[in-house]
Amino acid sequence: MTRRVLVVDDNEIVGWTLRARLWIAGCEVILAGSAAEALATLEIERFDLVLMDLSMPDMTGLEAMEIIEQRGLCPGTPVVLLTASEDIQNVQAARALGASGYLTKAAAQRALAPAIDRLLAEPGISWIDDHHCIAPAAARAARPGVAQ
Repeated sequence: MTRRVLVVDDNEIVGWTLRARLWIAGCEVILAGSAAEALATLEIERFDLVLMDLSMPDMTGLEAMEIIEQRGLCPGTPVVLLTASEDIQNVQAARALGASGYLTKAAAQRALAPAIDRLLAEPGISWIDDHHCIAPAAARAARPGVAQ
């Protein structure tokens, strides 16, 4: 089964690089160049995974996640935020908003396919980052305000 992935990044080079890596891994990839374009796409299409840049000109990935939650877009679809650098406050905010992961772009370049495979294939994985995967109970405990 082909996995459908929405890649959201305002940097075309990053978007196309991620698209190529995901295509090699057997995914169908749709590119969105802004958060607004991604939100419009999510209104009409379904995906198995959303990879979203944290820092974009129109709004941050965190702001887009809030809108996704408010509108009930892509329920149950993992959303992984991508960023140039790891910032603990952004990691915590991503978890609080229900993100399924937070990867630096450097890590995504070298280990994207295995991380996605684990996130989508292993039912016990609910969070991925540059360092590890976390099972559901531990992920919920790490997210403030999420019931156990």
